[in-house]
Order: sequence, then structure tokens, then C-alpha cells
Amino acid sequence: MKRLLRPALIFVACACALALLVIRIVIPGVAHGVRASRAYQDFVLFESDLSAYREKGKELPPDLEVLVKELYPHYGRLPIDPWGNHYTYRRVRKSDRDTHEFLSSGPDGTFGTKDDLSSLDTGTGK
Repeated sequence: MKRLLRPALIFVACACALALLVIRIVIPGVAHGVRASRAYQDFVLFESDLSAYREKGKELPPDLEVLVKELYPHYGRLPIDPWGNHYTYRRVRKSDRDTHEFLSSGPDGTFGTKDDLSSLDTGTGK
């Protein structure tokens, strides 16, 4: 009986180790995808708020401070992104017209790096 038990225990231990390894590799990628999806959903909400603001005949806010004062006075800031960092907003010149962009600094928390997320990437930035 002991002879049969030892290989079974070794198999179970190896299977558990392999499962833990797969979880450590797969879960962070899934978590990043979920967080990025939430950030893009936030961009859609920001766009909706900004569209309602512009329908009142108002121009695009020139910067984040004015945007927050006009659209989010009860928050005092834009909501926090899924990684715990502040979103930002900026006006952009695109094809001879003024437009805007909402940005998340992504997982590294630093703007200007390749993991940044932009409302322009989703087609929501007008």
C-alpha cells in the first residue's frame, strides 16, 4: 500500500505546484484586462458627462481644473482609475479641430509610458 501511495502523493504535489505556477502567470494578465476594461468604461462615462456639458452650449474645458470645477464639483477631482491613480484630461488639436482626451497612467502610475490608457484609443474621444 505504501508503494502505491508515494507516487500518488508525488503526482498530487507536482499537479499542485503546476496549478500554482499557472495561476501566478495567468491571473495578473486577467486582472490587468479587467482593470483596463473598467478604465475604458470610465472614459465612456466621462464622455457622456462632457457631451451633456457641451449640449448646454459650453466650450470644451481648457484643462483638468476647469473640467472638474464644471463637471464634478461634488468630487473635487476626477474619479480614481482602477490602479488607484488619478485620471487626467487634456485638450488636443486633431485634424484642424480641438478635441480632448481622458488618460489613465495605467498599472505603473506614470504618464508617458506605453501602458497608459487613452479615451482616444477607444474611439470615444471626440
